[in-house]
Order: sequence, then structure tokens, then C-alpha cells
Amino acid sequence: ISDLGFCRPVNESDKSKVYGVTPYIAPEVLRHQPYTQASDIYSFGVIAYELFWSKSPYYDKSHDEFLAIEICKGLRPNLDDLKFPQVFKNLIRQCWNADPAKRPTSDKLEKTLRDWQKDTEFLLKLQEISQDFTYKSHPTAITTSKLINTKEINRQLNSLDLLGINVSKLDFEENKKITSCEAEITENNTANIISSLVYKLESEEISPIEDKTLTQISPMN
Repeated sequence: ISDLGFCRPVNESDKSKVYGVTPYIAPEVLRHQPYTQASDIYSFGVIAYELFWSKSPYYDKSHDEFLAIEICKGLRPNLDDLKFPQVFKNLIRQCWNADPAKRPTSDKLEKTLRDWQKDTEFLLKLQEISQDFTYKSHPTAITTSKLINTKEINRQLNSLDLLGINVSKLDFEENKKITSCEAEITENNTANIISSLVYKLESEEISPIEDKTLTQISPMN
């Protein structure tokens, strides 16, 4: 799993910034803390949510520094409307834990998904659930990699904490504007999604990222 917070352009040496897509980056990385293996687990949880729900995370919000601050303050994609078994929701929530140490390991995730693959009754229940719907995306909910100033985000968070301001109560007018552009979503083959997640876990070597600038990286969107 890559391009989830640690990639950067070859000519970019500013360590106060990360290169990635805000909704998929772990909150500790957004807070200018070290990138670890657990950071990838958080991102994996967001990917799993998107695959099963067939909806981009925070599709109705601008992907700006305000969203990053909200994520650091505890905002997560809504699982309440997801019509899947509670065990699936619990697994995703574990991946999204604010404490990296409390997130499951890649080995545990792979074992859980493989167990689901073998459970025919479980798979049938998932496939019976239709996720066919239409939704409207925010005009600036752009899911392409960009430089994110994590040092500045952390500074703003510290200022909010010092002032005792609850970011969830702030009125961001920008996030209220919804585009009329509609994204048509159709039902997914759940069994194939689970297989894809298992393949991703076993085929990609996930390792902690050293605290240094990457000098050779392939551009990814």
C-alpha cells in the first residue's frame, strides 16, 4: 500500500509537508508525527470502506486543511448507514482508531478477511445487500495527491486546543456547497472485493517509513 501519506515529489525536500490524498492519510501523519506501519492500516480501513460502500470518503466536504483538522479531531466516514454486518463495521473502526497502537496488524487483517472468504453464508449475506444509489460530490472533493502542510495543520490544532475551540462546531461555509454533478454507483461483487483486499495485504510489503526524504518515487494519483 503506497501513496497514502509518505510519498513526495523527487524535488521536494520540505519535511513539514506530506504528499497524498487527505481522506486516506492517518491523523497522526496529518499532525506531523512519524509515519508508521499502523498509518497504512488506517488508510487500508478507508479503502475498505470505499470499496464496500461504493462511495468516496468525505465526498460532501472540501478536501482542504479544515477537513484535515476535523480528521485529527476524530472525524471518520459514517458507518451507521452501511448495511453490512456489525463485525465488518467493527473491523473498520479498529483500523480507524486514533491510537495507532490499537489498530490491527496486517497479519490480523489478512486472517480475518480469509476467514470471511471461507464463510459461504457470510458472503451470501453481503452479496444480498445492494449499495445502488446516487450521491452528490463537493466541487473540491478531489481525490488526487497533493502536498499537505502537516506542520501548519498541527500548529492550528494546537491553537484550537489552547483556545478550547471544538472544531466540529466551526461553521465552514465552503463545506456547505454541493455540486449538482452526480456520481452513479452500482452494486459491487462483494466476494471479489474481499479477495482484492486479501491480495493487497499479501502482495504488498508494508514496512515503517524512515524519517527521511524519499528521493526516488514514482508519481501516483
